[in-house]
Amino acid sequence: MKFDLKLTYHGDLNKAQYVKEALDGVAKYAVELIRDKARAFVPVDTGTLKESIETKKIPNGYSVGPNTDYDVYVEFGTGMHSTIGPAHYIYPKKAKFLSWVNRAGERIFARRTRGAAAQPYLRPAMDESRKPIGDFLAARVRVALAKGTKKA
Repeated sequence: MKFDLKLTYHGDLNKAQYVKEALDGVAKYAVELIRDKARAFVPVDTGTLKESIETKKIPNGYSVGPNTDYDVYVEFGTGMHSTIGPAHYIYPKKAKFLSWVNRAGERIFARRTRGAAAQPYLRPAMDESRKPIGDFLAARVRVALAKGTKKA
């Protein structure tokens, strides 16, 4: 998800700097809040996906998200359950059967599978973070604009 914001301020340049600093603080707060909520929502098997959800500073902002080979499949599902592609069965590519171990520890063999249902964690984290981020943004900008204001 990309969010761009361009501000033009016609007034005290010090205030513009205060607003810029406030917005950087809001961006950092936003990605940390989304990271924490996503870690709370993510389904846990081994914990690898949960631990891969991180924030980082990038040019002109911050990013938040997981860093595994399979994170997109957990978020959007696979095969017949996929929410981002055409519904389809999953067939083996190099063998006659697919094979995996289920949660009970039993080995399963199948000629095809319907795939895995989506278990969204990042999108709900972003949705739940909208209001707190908006409130934090309003408060920080209000404080930034009040800085340097001369009182009579």
